[in-house]
Amino acid sequence: MDKKFIVEGMVCTACSSSVERAVKRIPEVQDASVNLIAKTLYVKCAGEEEITEKVIQAIKKAGFSAREDSTINKHKKEKTNKEEIKEINIGPSPKTRIIVSVVFMIPLMYVSMGHMISLPLPNAISIHENPLYFSITQAILALPVLFINRKFFINGTRSAIHLSPNMDTLISMGSAISYIYGVVNIILMLTTSDYERIHTLANNLYFDSAAMILTLITIGKALEEKAKSKTSSAIDSLKKLIPEEITIIKNGKETKINNAELKPKDIVVVKAGEVVPIDGTIIKGNAYLDVSALTGEPIPKFVQEKDKILSASINTDGYIELEATSEVKNSTLSNIIELIQSAGATKAPIQRLADKISSIFVPAVIIIATITFVTWLIISNDTAKALLYATQVLVISCPCSLGLATPVAVVTSIGVSAKEGILIKKAADFELINKTDIIVFDKTGTLTEGKPSIESINPIGISEDELLIIAKTLESKSSHPIAKAILNYKNEIEPLESTNYQNVAGKGLLSTINNEEVLIGNKTFLEEKEITIENATIGKTGTTLYLAKNNKFIGTIIINDKIRETSKEAIQKIKEKGISTSLLSGDAYLPCNKVKEELGIDTAYDSVLPGDKERIIKEVEESGKKTIFVGDGINDSPALANASVGIAIGEGVDVAIDTASIIILKNDLNDVNKLIDISKQTVRIIKENLFWAFIYNVLCIPIAAGILSPIGISLNPMIAALAMSLSSLIVVTNALRLKRTKRRKNGTN
Repeated sequence: MDKKFIVEGMVCTACSSSVERAVKRIPEVQDASVNLIAKTLYVKCAGEEEITEKVIQAIKKAGFSAREDSTINKHKKEKTNKEEIKEINIGPSPKTRIIVSVVFMIPLMYVSMGHMISLPLPNAISIHENPLYFSITQAILALPVLFINRKFFINGTRSAIHLSPNMDTLISMGSAISYIYGVVNIILMLTTSDYERIHTLANNLYFDSAAMILTLITIGKALEEKAKSKTSSAIDSLKKLIPEEITIIKNGKETKINNAELKPKDIVVVKAGEVVPIDGTIIKGNAYLDVSALTGEPIPKFVQEKDKILSASINTDGYIELEATSEVKNSTLSNIIELIQSAGATKAPIQRLADKISSIFVPAVIIIATITFVTWLIISNDTAKALLYATQVLVISCPCSLGLATPVAVVTSIGVSAKEGILIKKAADFELINKTDIIVFDKTGTLTEGKPSIESINPIGISEDELLIIAKTLESKSSHPIAKAILNYKNEIEPLESTNYQNVAGKGLLSTINNEEVLIGNKTFLEEKEITIENATIGKTGTTLYLAKNNKFIGTIIINDKIRETSKEAIQKIKEKGISTSLLSGDAYLPCNKVKEELGIDTAYDSVLPGDKERIIKEVEESGKKTIFVGDGINDSPALANASVGIAIGEGVDVAIDTASIIILKNDLNDVNKLIDISKQTVRIIKENLFWAFIYNVLCIPIAAGILSPIGISLNPMIAALAMSLSSLIVVTNALRLKRTKRRKNGTN
């Protein structure tokens, strides 16, 4: 049993790690995974026992707020009341906090620093004329900023109490220490009459730093959240495709209902300009559907009666009525949204290092800040200087940049892939794809179209169209796939009326057209009828059909499974990337080898049974090679499950969704190239983000601790706060470059 929760109050990886640890302690919980970007928790439970309340209480004890999210559909409102909202959102909105902070910061900075550039100040609050009131004025102006941003202190203290200190703990400690130090200085001013002592104390205030730290962090977090929201834009755009109301036919009339009320078998009306709200089968009308939201395919698709269509398609022109095959919450669109969201909660191997470091990062920073304070106090015997450097260490340290380095890139890539019609179930696949040595393809339905089609028509003594008319007339009463291939070829040519129809099982068909006996079948069928076959064109692969009229051989039609138009180009691009290719097929040697040679595939295995595919993939994996298996899902599940990465493509999605880790909705192998390109870019950006995050902290923490102060290089708490905010923003912005990457149609950069 799987459950999903919305968790509020998490600001960095230290927070998400605390939530995961707390929930995993529950005996019934098998696994717990947090998506920091989406603020969601996925919990895997043993059995069917209701553990929602246990999970919520465990999260609450860890210092955060949570609620169950039982649906991803818009029609079901969030189960939040005023009390829950108040608990989750401590204090005013970020916008209000920024406005109030800036309003008080401007006069505070003027008072605290104006005298440095000779700005005028009333004598009553001048540092030269009245240093005590100068100090008290700053304390008063800073207080509203601290109060409006009290969430940092509440969350930081709560996390520290639960032994899970996080970024808020560092920020609140830095701000609180700065403010308290200033208050202590004011108290000391009140206890002495030594003007020089009072003036010295007034020059060592950090009220402006205490307030500026919170202001800059709040602005930085607001910008970061805005940037992070763009990483999930693909999910948001898909959610918007679920209409609130659906039109159905009830008692012969059109009736609008809430989408939660829709049931299977309901007849749904979709008019031009409307979104198909549910999966179903068309029972009336026809239309052109824009399916780009699901597959990325820009060309509208024509659909008519008996066609099956998926939710999220847009009716660009026409009118259709369809019979619903599921509820909205179980539609293809809803399942895709859930798949994308749950993928964001999975973790790539490269993230484990960052998570491990982040989990001990905050306690380590607090220890470093304490050591910095003690060291400088011993060296300089100056409490103000020691406090300054310790505060800078607390404020400049950034667990967020470490924690966000991988998730923002992964979530952005998952969204980018979804827009291309590529659904990724596990974040780890981004790394595995980059380590791939060989891509193994199923043949039928993957490299080929998966259905028979006419390769050539070879008449003898009559025209091509005449031969085709005879073939269509004979096949018009058959439901065999080969019959469909002939009937769908050149739709302008229609079959004739015939009599005396006979179906000779395993051999062919007989009929009479205009008092002339005609037949179609295999070579044996004609030989049994003692018909002489001369100068026949025979297919090297596929099926050759022989035709005769009045006991005279009149030609052949060769039926084959056509190679997809994009297969050759896609294989070539894959080989250019230095990846080997292989082919697995249940077909005999000749058709299998033909596909291999035509596409330039490196190796091929023919006459392979489904169990053999699994064995071959295992053997390749055991040899130390990382393998991608691409199949249509039919009979491919064992191979999809055993490859490093299993990719289900096209129409086999329904069969393969449980075993494949990646699903490509279009029958286009160029999307495999797109996937490889996206994966390479994702891993590159993750490495860039981790490099920046590590280097930032490795360089900035020692500088903040004053290690370079002997050569005149130092910071102050305000600059430290600004640097900390920028570090997270840079990581998020760098990940968003994935959204701006332009890809050519062939899937390369």
